[in-house]
Amino acid sequence: AAIYLEAALEVKQDDFNLRSQLIVVYGEYIGDKEKAIYHCNKILAKDPNNVSAKFNLAVYTNHLKGSEYSLPIYRETEDLMKKQKLMGSELEGKLNIFIGHDIRSHESKEKAKERYVKAIAILKPLAEKGDKASEFWLRDAEKNLQEVNAEIKKQEEAS
Repeated sequence: AAIYLEAALEVKQDDFNLRSQLIVVYGEYIGDKEKAIYHCNKILAKDPNNVSAKFNLAVYTNHLKGSEYSLPIYRETEDLMKKQKLMGSELEGKLNIFIGHDIRSHESKEKAKERYVKAIAILKPLAEKGDKASEFWLRDAEKNLQEVNAEIKKQEEAS
């Protein structure tokens, strides 16, 4: 798929849909996070307000460099979503989970807990309406909330 998408990009270099597909192919299927990041940056060079490219840039930056580098990009994504009034979406739910992960390892378990709770509040109504992706991410947020609660409890018992 990557070969054909790259060939198509030679014809239509500014096609965001082709680049978006390449981001997923490289990032999720081939495992080439650097190429996924490259294509995110190509989209963002032309459209700095592209939420999907910014979100994926944060995801693959996290995979390559860790939460210290991805957390600021996730926060930029959140700012873009607020400006574009994209709150309450499945993407916002996922964003809160991923920010929770980064905060959990980089800042505070309590702040991470707040993000997981927020993700659940966003995703639960969407899942109840039958959105399968939201249902998947809701289960993930609930699992992470349980884990962080256990970590917090352990910390409290140790002190």
